[in-house]
Amino acid sequence: MSVAGPIRSILQQQDRALYQVKKQIKEQGNKAVVKVREKLPTEAEIKNKFKTQASAALCSANGLAKSQKAYDKIKRLINSLKKIIEGAEKALNKIKSICEKILAAIQKILGILTTLAGLIALLSIVVKVAKTILTAVGSIFFPPPTGGVLLAPGTAVFLKEKLDDAKGLIEIIKATVSTFPKLLEKYTSKAKKYLGYVVAAIAALAAVKNLLNFIVGLLETLYLGMLSQCGSFSSNSDPIDEDGNVNTNNAGNSGTPEEFLDNLGFNQDNISSGADPFDYSDDLTDYYESQLATLQAQGNTEIIEKIYNANFQMLGYRRYKV
Repeated sequence: MSVAGPIRSILQQQDRALYQVKKQIKEQGNKAVVKVREKLPTEAEIKNKFKTQASAALCSANGLAKSQKAYDKIKRLINSLKKIIEGAEKALNKIKSICEKILAAIQKILGILTTLAGLIALLSIVVKVAKTILTAVGSIFFPPPTGGVLLAPGTAVFLKEKLDDAKGLIEIIKATVSTFPKLLEKYTSKAKKYLGYVVAAIAALAAVKNLLNFIVGLLETLYLGMLSQCGSFSSNSDPIDEDGNVNTNNAGNSGTPEEFLDNLGFNQDNISSGADPFDYSDDLTDYYESQLATLQAQGNTEIIEKIYNANFQMLGYRRYKV
């Protein structure tokens, strides 16, 4: 019987698990990030597509329909990219759990080896003491007329053989206990390394998710601003200036959405530097409510309905951090 057998069997299972972990990290982490970044529209592309300087053509029924179609198309794209990120996150968290289970299994083995080390020390003492007692008992002679020794020679030899066998088994277990810790260090090191890769990949996905939420907030704000400025047609006594653009000064719109976002610092550079898009949610909501209030004061139910149908995700919802 060998103590090494069951331990090696457990380690072989960890070998297979580590191989799968290494393979899946490459499949899930980098590929998802690259795929999403390749398809994700940039800040400049969104701003170019949703220029909020209103014009008669933009604010016509046909112009508004085209803008809504473009808005819906980008929204669908972003939602599909979010699903890719969520799927990769789910897979990576599963891999993370596997790494943690491997480390737990190694700790369990180390616990067993520590227990065995304690037993070996105790059994070594027991065998040593037993041999000493056996030698002492075997040398005790009975006085005449009985004569002879306390322990028969055959019995003494039998007991000595058993004690020698026990000592041999103890040495085997001792060798096993002394060999495995270094081997376990290799498994621990590998599992921790892969766990580090997984954590880094999850962090990279979180950064991309932040970027997705930023693009959603940018898209919704520009679309809302465009609709709000187009709403000035129905209430402005002088809706068009000499260049043919909507005159927003008389429509209750103070500043463009771009100016609002610039003043807020809601831009890709800040998000890429670690800012959370949801930290801007209260300011975005204030903007949403102010634009909606202006349109309601104008009685512009058609534009308001378009805003409600836009199904905003970042605008109109306050997030309170606990």
